[in-house]
Amino acid sequence: MESVGRGMLESGINMHVVSRQIERVGDHAVDIGEQVAYLVTGTFQEFTDASHPEVEEAARLTEASRAARSNGEAPAGDPDER
Repeated sequence: MESVGRGMLESGINMHVVSRQIERVGDHAVDIGEQVAYLVTGTFQEFTDASHPEVEEAARLTEASRAARSNGEAPAGDPDER
């Protein structure tokens, strides 16, 4: 029974290592995409995480808030606008 448990443990560790390496490949691909976008457009834009749409929404709201402040406006939901 111990050999079965040990084999399962080794398989689990191997899958974990492989999943981390695949994640690194994805991170490198995103970095390459950002660099290509910079070369084409001349402006740097950090890509958002497509697997988490709430991150994109937060980034959009932050950008809208910055734009409003730079125009002298109070951003929507700003407690100082009262």
